[in-house]
Amino acid sequence: MVYSDGASEIHRQPQPKLEQTGLKRVQRKLARRKKVSNRRRIKLRIGKLHRKIRNIGNTWGHRLTRAIASQARLLVLEKLYPQGMTASATGAVENSGSNVKAESGLNRSVPSTG
Repeated sequence: MVYSDGASEIHRQPQPKLEQTGLKRVQRKLARRKKVSNRRRIKLRIGKLHRKIRNIGNTWGHRLTRAIASQARLLVLEKLYPQGMTASATGAVENSGSNVKAESGLNRSVPSTG
């Protein structure tokens, strides 16, 4: 979710860096485990971290919409199509690979905005 009041800056959903770092660490721990070992506890921990990251975003969204609803007279919503915005960055055969690095960074950032 991204919010702009048109006059000042654009407000983006906060990225929970600490939780994402912990999630990466636990996922690496799961990957190093043997397949026959008891991995259930680590999988539950990964699910808990995913839920925590999701709840941070949901809380921010609810607080933001509540603040907007109490202040604004007119509210305009725009539904975007992120799948179309994150199309392949390789390009067509005749025009292959123009600005691929920037496009790949955009492809990573668009789905995280919700």
